[in-house]
Amino acid sequence: MQSLIRKIEFICERFIYHIGDQNNDITIIDDYLYQLYRMIMEPVLIGTDAKRIIIIPHQHYSQIPFTALRMAEGVYLKDNLEICLLPNPGDILNLNNRKEGADWKRNAVFTVNSSGLPLLPVEGRRLRRIYKDARAYSGSAATIENLVKELSVADGFVHIAAHASRSSENPLFSRILMDNGPFFPFDLFKTGVKARLVTLSGCQTAAPGLYFGNSFSLARSFYQAGADHVVASLWPALDEISVEFMAQFYRHLKHTKSVNLAFNRALNALQEKAPHPALWGNFILLGV
Repeated sequence: MQSLIRKIEFICERFIYHIGDQNNDITIIDDYLYQLYRMIMEPVLIGTDAKRIIIIPHQHYSQIPFTALRMAEGVYLKDNLEICLLPNPGDILNLNNRKEGADWKRNAVFTVNSSGLPLLPVEGRRLRRIYKDARAYSGSAATIENLVKELSVADGFVHIAAHASRSSENPLFSRILMDNGPFFPFDLFKTGVKARLVTLSGCQTAAPGLYFGNSFSLARSFYQAGADHVVASLWPALDEISVEFMAQFYRHLKHTKSVNLAFNRALNALQEKAPHPALWGNFILLGV
C-alpha cells in the first residue's frame, strides 16, 4: 500500500507538469485511486449508511487523497461522504466547542512575490475583493514578522500565498518562503496560532517527508500550533487551478460561514471545470 500511495503522488505530479503520456497517466491514476478505495475504505463502509466520516491519518496514510478515492466510474468518496481529517485523536472530545466563522473580525492575506508563480498576485487580489476588510501584506510587507503577528492576533483566517518547500529528511525544515526569508514550522511555537483558519496556498504543504517516516507536515504544524482548520495541498497544483479553488473557497466561506461546507463546495465547483482528480484531489482540509 505504501508503494501505491507514493506512486499516486508521483504520477499526479507528472500529470500536472505535462510530463509523459497524459492519457496513460489518467488511466493509471484512476486505477490506483480505485485500488486504494477497495483496500482502505470499502471494508470500513460495508453495511453502513454514514454520511460523515472522521479520519485520523497517521504516517503514510497522511499522503492519501481521501476525497479523490474512486468508488466507481466518475464517483469519488467525497460525493457520498463528508470527509473530516483530524490530526489528533484527542480533538474528538472537543468537537462541540469548535466555532464557525460568523463573528470573525480580523483576517489577513499574504501574497509573496515569486518569479516562478506569476499568478500569486492575482490570487491575492481576488481574495481581497471578497473580503475587502482583510489586512493585505504583499511584496516587502509579506515578512516573517508580519506573518507571526497576524497568526497570533487574527481571530478569522490567515491566507498565505507563497512558494513552499518540504524537507524529505527533517520535516521541521519544511518551509514557506516569505519576502525576507524562509518561515519554518518551529517559528510557530514562539507565539502559537490564534487564527481559526490557515490556508497554505503553496506546493505540497500537506505532504510529509518523501520517505513518509512520520505524519508531520507544514499543514500539521499550523494545526498543532492552534488553528482549528488548515487548507493545504498534497502535491503541486497548476497556478490557474489554485487561484480558482481559493476564490471559490473564500466566496463560499463568506456566504456559508462554514469552513467545511465552503471547502466541499469549492472542491465540487473546481471538479466541474477540471474533472480529473489529479487536478483537484491534492487539496485537503484538516479540522472538523
